[in-house]
Amino acid sequence: MNTASEWGSYAPPNESWFLRLLISMGFARGVIRKKILSRWRQSFGNFVDFENSGIKFRLNLDDNVTDGRILTSFNRYDRTELKHLKSSCVGGVFVDIGANVGFYSLFLAKSVARVIAVEPNPTALIRLKYNVSLNDLTDKLTILPVGIGIKGEFNLVSSGDLGSACIRLEASGTQTAKVSIVPLLDILFEQKIEKLHGVKIDIEGMEDRALMPFFKKAPSNLWPNCVVIEHCNRVHWEEDVIDFMLQSGYMIVHKNKSNLVLKRK
Repeated sequence: MNTASEWGSYAPPNESWFLRLLISMGFARGVIRKKILSRWRQSFGNFVDFENSGIKFRLNLDDNVTDGRILTSFNRYDRTELKHLKSSCVGGVFVDIGANVGFYSLFLAKSVARVIAVEPNPTALIRLKYNVSLNDLTDKLTILPVGIGIKGEFNLVSSGDLGSACIRLEASGTQTAKVSIVPLLDILFEQKIEKLHGVKIDIEGMEDRALMPFFKKAPSNLWPNCVVIEHCNRVHWEEDVIDFMLQSGYMIVHKNKSNLVLKRK
């Protein structure tokens, strides 16, 4: 990640006007979105300095699906999920499990909440820290370079895309890094957090291993008001954490092909 040059050095050039027009008209979906990103990389390079909803990012279109979505989403990326989290986290605490480059973390820190951004991937951490510094949010956002789950040391495996990195034993990839995994409850005790208001979790099929021990051990008054959970890798779960939450007083308020939003009744 190139963080040496001043932000704005990779601003979208004037010659990108047609691609930006397609994005603004809402055409950047599916196959067209992939073609837009491919053309952008070929014509203007991988790096883009981009502002989304008042938040500055330095994007790398080469190895992170999330960065591509930030660039190509005319209507804010995951806007419904963010809306529910914002309404639930006013003046509270938001924990971003699998923070990536900080899209959720930065939005919540800028708008309403104290944020704990949890991200074990060394490459993503560099970009996350850079984006946080760009937006002068270091006083509201704490970055923890660990994963959430059963305590121990694990291999984080990636096929190249930052968002696909995971610690599942059956995962395959060309890049590996040794990372520390810590239970969520331990993190909350260390950070002196007595109430969670919102959680976003996207850790590639390990969501149950992160949340189930927390729900089983934590007092219910500590449970979050709102949870955004990626469910598209549900096949890898050992326990159905969504079913557990539904039986424990949560209800689904939004669903798409990737995420579920659950709120306490």
